[in-house]
Order: sequence, then C-alpha cells, then structure tokens
Amino acid sequence: MFQIGGNEKFAKVIEFLRCQIHQDTVFLYVNSVFSPNPDELINDLTLESMGSWWSITHHRWHGVERCTSWKLTSANMEKPCTTNF
Repeated sequence: MFQIGGNEKFAKVIEFLRCQIHQDTVFLYVNSVFSPNPDELINDLTLESMGSWWSITHHRWHGVERCTSWKLTSANMEKPCTTNF
C-alpha cells in the first residue's frame, strides 16, 4: 500500500504510477467515473470519491488491459522513481 498527503497534487500520483508500471502514459479515473485534473489536491478528490482507494486502469495499444487497486501512502510516494525495483 502507498499513501500520499492530502495537500499534494494529483500530478504526484500520476508520476508515481508512471514510474511503478514503467510506462510513459497512464489513464487514471476516480471510481471509474472521472479523470482528475493534475492540479487538483488529493483532499478534494477523496471528498468527491468518498474514500481513499483508487482504481487504476492501464491500457496498452495492442489490446492488453491491466486493472490494479492501489491505496497511496506518503512514505512510498516520497521514494525516487527508478527503473530497478
């Protein structure tokens, strides 16, 4: 599980997940309903989504789709992005 502070911007989530799945592009939706603006604060999004679980769907051009549920925590969000895990 991963956490992030409520005063962080959604852009930090985007960058973190891009590094985790080693992809240049990710498509993120909150509760499979809307894609947040990267400048939105996490606090605002958790109030709108009524929870802290995020469902992330990663689409590839050749038709493969992966869905993963993540819970974000600040300790892991602060780690630098690397290609070797």
